[in-house]
Amino acid sequence: MRVLAPTRWMRRRKALRRRVATLLVALVHLVASAALAAEITVKLDSVKENNDGDYVATGPGPFKDKFGAGFALSPFDDNVTSGKFRDVQFEKFAPFNTGQLENGILLTNSTRKKITDFHLKLLGADTFKVDGDGKPVSTGGNAFPNMPAISADKKELTFAGGDLAAGKVIWADIPQLDDNKYSGKITPAEAKKAPKKEKEGTPRGGNDATGPGGPPRAFYDSDTGTLSIDGGVVNLVEPSGAGMDPVVGSSIIIETLQLLGESPELSGAFAFSDVTVHLEAGSTLFLIATLSDVILIPDDAVPGFDSLLQGSLVWEQAWLASGSAYLAALYGPGSQTPPTAFFFRSNLLSETDDGMNGPLSSPTPPSGSLGTLSLGAVAPASIPAVSTLSLLALALLILTYGTILTRQRGRRR
Repeated sequence: MRVLAPTRWMRRRKALRRRVATLLVALVHLVASAALAAEITVKLDSVKENNDGDYVATGPGPFKDKFGAGFALSPFDDNVTSGKFRDVQFEKFAPFNTGQLENGILLTNSTRKKITDFHLKLLGADTFKVDGDGKPVSTGGNAFPNMPAISADKKELTFAGGDLAAGKVIWADIPQLDDNKYSGKITPAEAKKAPKKEKEGTPRGGNDATGPGGPPRAFYDSDTGTLSIDGGVVNLVEPSGAGMDPVVGSSIIIETLQLLGESPELSGAFAFSDVTVHLEAGSTLFLIATLSDVILIPDDAVPGFDSLLQGSLVWEQAWLASGSAYLAALYGPGSQTPPTAFFFRSNLLSETDDGMNGPLSSPTPPSGSLGTLSLGAVAPASIPAVSTLSLLALALLILTYGTILTRQRGRRR
């Protein structure tokens, strides 16, 4: 029996069915997203430190409305996290998560200048809530007293009118959403600075590859350009004497990074996407932050390694109630730490070089690229050593000046 070939009409009907099915799936996803979408209300307010090191309201506003008059919020409260604004947040929007607890977040201005505006974007299906007149329900309180500006799609808010000097603190109530559903920055805006190689300072914590959990490992997929890092567990906390720190033994969790390409500013370096990093043990979240401006740099400063994966920590939120001296040194009241960063040293560049196309042209070995990892303060820039020639030039200048001064005194006689 001869089987007849499908007619043109039959082919069209099948194509139409496929299109209808695709549209139905898209519609289901759209309806589901709309059903899951939330209306977000963000509350900010200025606070001041009292004699006990706790924070109290500066006047009527969201903080006093939530906690009542005379309430003092300790940064070591079980239900609050502490973080810092960093200079890099002037330069660009960066995605972030919130590990927000019931009593919110205390954010210290650790930048070099006053913060005037605070910008937030929603990256998912959620929107910022508005009232019947279309005005945002969110408020900047006394920290950003102007009425927040909201975009037409209700996904962007700008809190303006701020005068947050360096070292000052604000309180924030930012609802917790799924991963990376917020993006934010602060102003006045600054041009993005070219990345540079940094050095580890203290305080810091991480995995130096000597602990019971094994060394950190990086796994690179050259087909997809993705980099996965198994950070292992924290077994190192500095300064010394913090061996019993509660953070020790917590897991270092880093989201998968995506290769963006060669770094346009730093020769031989590669840029990767912003991701979130956690320090957590079971249900206890010690630290959550965004790893931003991630670059892979050729670096053999530490024997045995040829690569440094480095990134700035921003939108940090630390749980100080854990009793961690490491976290308190970085984020506690009055802490004057320099910018914080992520450092992963390995042989990633050489181990992904296929011999013809350069680094990141082949996958890592099955066991991954082993290394060491730390999160902590960036080492302050060292003062350049004074050279012998500089000292000779200075001596000659002093000698010349002394001769001129002697001659002038002789003429006066």
